[in-house]
Amino acid sequence: MKKRLLALLLALVLVLGAMPFTALADGASIVAQGTCGDQGDNVTWVLTDDGVLTISGTGAMADYTSKARPGYDAYYDQVISVVVSEGVTAIGNYAFCGRSAVYTSLTSVSFPSTLNKIGNFAFRYTKLTSVSVPNAITEFGRSAFMNIDTMKSATVGAESIPSGAFSNCTSLETLVFEKGVKSIEENAFENCASLKELVFPEGFISVGNSVFSMCTALEKVSFPSSCTNIGMSCFWNCSSLKNVTLPAGLTTLGDSAFKGTAITSIEIPAGVKTIEGNTFQNCGALASVKLNEGLEIIKTDAFADCISLTSINLPSTLTTIEDYRAFQNCLELTEITLPKNLTYLGHSAFSGCSGLKTVTMYDKLATVSYQAFKGCTALETVNFHGTEEQWQAIEIRSDNDPLLAANVNFIDFADEKPVVKAENDKASGKVKLTITPVEGAVKYKIYVAEKAEGPFTLVKETTELTYTHNGKAGTKYFFKVVAVNEDGKESAESAVVNKVQLPGQVKSLKAKSTKKKEVTLTWKKVTGAKKYFIYMSKNGKTGWKKIGTATKTKFVYKKGTPGKKLYFRVQAVTANGKKGEFSKVVSVKVKK
Repeated sequence: MKKRLLALLLALVLVLGAMPFTALADGASIVAQGTCGDQGDNVTWVLTDDGVLTISGTGAMADYTSKARPGYDAYYDQVISVVVSEGVTAIGNYAFCGRSAVYTSLTSVSFPSTLNKIGNFAFRYTKLTSVSVPNAITEFGRSAFMNIDTMKSATVGAESIPSGAFSNCTSLETLVFEKGVKSIEENAFENCASLKELVFPEGFISVGNSVFSMCTALEKVSFPSSCTNIGMSCFWNCSSLKNVTLPAGLTTLGDSAFKGTAITSIEIPAGVKTIEGNTFQNCGALASVKLNEGLEIIKTDAFADCISLTSINLPSTLTTIEDYRAFQNCLELTEITLPKNLTYLGHSAFSGCSGLKTVTMYDKLATVSYQAFKGCTALETVNFHGTEEQWQAIEIRSDNDPLLAANVNFIDFADEKPVVKAENDKASGKVKLTITPVEGAVKYKIYVAEKAEGPFTLVKETTELTYTHNGKAGTKYFFKVVAVNEDGKESAESAVVNKVQLPGQVKSLKAKSTKKKEVTLTWKKVTGAKKYFIYMSKNGKTGWKKIGTATKTKFVYKKGTPGKKLYFRVQAVTANGKKGEFSKVVSVKVKK
């Protein structure tokens, strides 16, 4: 009997001795231990009586399901903290999330530098308060931290954040994306109702569908220019979201992306070709929208029920406003200019816009669909760029009585007249023209003469709204401008404007004092200047006094007070007395 008992004890010692050794916290005692590796005993677990579950070994943990569970599941209600030791490379699927074993006492977890995988649903329903996901994680399982209502802060470095990763973490207030994060998949942070601000790192590319939907405390989002995609319903019902600047590189803006937010203004980058359905629907505070050239299509309900919208520009590249209700019930909108290339205005596009008074249209418009202007009870004026015959050719479908009852003004491009302003460029003295844009113009012809009555010569054809004339200093020039539309039709001539070209600003002024009482000034020659006026001040601000005239680019002042600091500036002058901009002020201490 004694021999049999001794043999049993010896066998037990051998089994325990074969198990990997795990260091314990001071004073802690082992409650239970076992294996949990994908190869069996390559990874082990030890639970101590202080509530610490230590996972150690080499390689990956096994993957589990909601039914097939690890041995430590029997002690789930005793686990307070999980420590994953160096050497462990993967946390398995459902590692701490069973059907009946819910780890509601688990409040903290630490990861080793060797970890590269966190499995699906690994920590769902736990009570973690914070977590840091290392950038070494290359396999980040879906819904890994889902439904943790105690989670207050998270730092994530993984390149891709999977679907549902932190969804329904309703206490999450602080979220930090480390450099290297590039994409976030659908629903990853859905209903994180305490989150207030988001800052995406440089290099970030894509945020997927519904990622931040129902984050009702979210107020501000900052994107880097590298971001190209904002997915469908991404910020849907983020009812506190006011401050958003869309990234310059954005190309895709998903359906309902900002529906129901509190944004007050938005600019859509030029790379976005389509505004999808419902994108800004029910943004009740949205007052101003800027759409850039490049936009081609606006879809159903895109801006419907934006009841505060007062200003929106529709770019010339926009060809279609689709069915249905693109701008329905934009109550504060008083005027709208449909773009010159628009061919189709969709069903109910502006229906219910009861404040709309003026609509501008162009002759390329072929169809105004049903109810496009239904309920636009204030509509009084239609400015139509085209002939009465072209107006009659538009197919205006039923239920557009306000449009048909409005007064139509027919505008011929040939009657348009550019407005031109002439001024001198301060640095060069050259005459600079600024042209107020003419609706429908694609370029401008600029004519110049040296007499008011001409003859005028075409000096430039340009798409720019500014022109600098390269003339002679001291000469008065006369200008007129004609606008040209895409069909080659010319507008009426602008009023003639004139300006004298001045000499340029004196550059590279230098002052030296190498002899007692003397200051030598030098500068660069100014084209068109016949002489130069030299001025001096004792403080460089006031009391400027003309002290001489030079015909060359050098002047010597011989009456300086030794030891005193003096200030100088020089002005170029033409033969007929036209003066250029003063040089920058220089100073020098007169030699004793």
